[in-house]
Amino acid sequence: MKITLDLPAPDLERICEMTGIRKKSPAIRKVLEDVLRLRRRAEISEKFLRGEWSAELEGFEAAKVQDRGTSQSLAELWRD
Repeated sequence: MKITLDLPAPDLERICEMTGIRKKSPAIRKVLEDVLRLRRRAEISEKFLRGEWSAELEGFEAAKVQDRGTSQSLAELWRD
């Protein structure tokens, strides 16, 4: 689908500079894709923060305890 945009020249130059793409249409497309991707990530993050979504990580707590024990043992050995 084609659309027409009126953008100030400095904004268009900045878009091209930020994306590293010299051609205008591909640079604008890249910015829009990035914004949409970031917006989607924010929506997903909000669902996790509100508790709508969650993840079960089997063995996570046990691994965390084991890592702490290993770190403490290595720290004691280092001090000797």
